[in-house]
Amino acid sequence: MARAWNSKCIPYEHGLEQRTSYTVLSVRKFAGVGLNKVTDPINIPPPDITTKEKDGSAYRGLWVGMFLPTINVDKVLVRPTKGSSIQKSGNVTVLATAANAARVVVDITSAQNKYYALVNPEDGLCAGYRVTGTDVFFFDEFRDDKVTADAYREAASTNLIKAWKDTYQTNVAKKAKESNRVQKLSEQVAGNVSLNVPWRDNIQNEVEAL
Repeated sequence: MARAWNSKCIPYEHGLEQRTSYTVLSVRKFAGVGLNKVTDPINIPPPDITTKEKDGSAYRGLWVGMFLPTINVDKVLVRPTKGSSIQKSGNVTVLATAANAARVVVDITSAQNKYYALVNPEDGLCAGYRVTGTDVFFFDEFRDDKVTADAYREAASTNLIKAWKDTYQTNVAKKAKESNRVQKLSEQVAGNVSLNVPWRDNIQNEVEAL
């Protein structure tokens, strides 16, 4: 079963069986306003990843869960008992897959965990509008299912997302550093190509091996 859970220990059957964990999507923009403040018509596309969202852009978001704009979780019929964990939530009401569920991402370059629902696609890219963490149904990799309090569940999701972003930024910095090193080696080789320098061939071999 492909389910996401919110911090109130309520499950949503998202139905995304083929979803890949830790997916990063290109985003048209991250808006500074909440989705509930948007007065223009809102178009929520299906959760299929477009070619443009795979290609990369100036704005990139980590897909962490789903948002249900028409669901009032406070009116869910069978709720978990207070102090329950997701692991031991029992026979609770599972929210059915919704056609208007929006994907939720966080900006991978931001130190803060602000959640954005992806809506209003243009030329294959969506805009992100703010939603609260309590409104997000988080995927498996962004939850601690042993936690027994709502506030701690949301905090656990925040920490797991932050840990991923820290690792991502570290890897980006390492790649940039390695790219600069390779560039310098290439320039050294090019500058000494006409000279009889004993170590020139060693540098050339190292560059070609990268």
